[in-house]
Amino acid sequence: MFKCPALLLLLFFVLFTSCSNEKKPVTVDTVDLAKIEKQATVSLDAKKIHTWLSSGRDSLTILYFYADWCKICQKFRPQLLNAITGSNTPLRTGIVNSDQQKAAISEFGITSLPTIKFYKNNRLLYTSVGFLQETELQKLIVKFAKM
Repeated sequence: MFKCPALLLLLFFVLFTSCSNEKKPVTVDTVDLAKIEKQATVSLDAKKIHTWLSSGRDSLTILYFYADWCKICQKFRPQLLNAITGSNTPLRTGIVNSDQQKAAISEFGITSLPTIKFYKNNRLLYTSVGFLQETELQKLIVKFAKM
């Protein structure tokens, strides 16, 4: 009947996968990144950082230092936002653009990007420099939230 079994197999695969009712988990990669970022983070300048950190009280607070031109930062941002939005832990996240906030970069000793600083009760718990996978970030969030 069919002279090309590979074509039949391909047709079956396309029909089967497109009719699946299975819902895929929503990640930051598949939704509007800017919308998630606006809801999950606050953009900070050098003057506001200390006030914002001290207002966190018992919440885990993350400061994320990045630059728009940084390719690793661009790849890292969805990982960070997925970890933040997927966490069942109450936390606050502030983002600091290194190009716009040179004073903050100097004050916080940022020498490489991306850099994440974890705080609780206005005390620095941990600093991570470079790319981290979402799973690694989730482990850090859980670990430091318990402290």
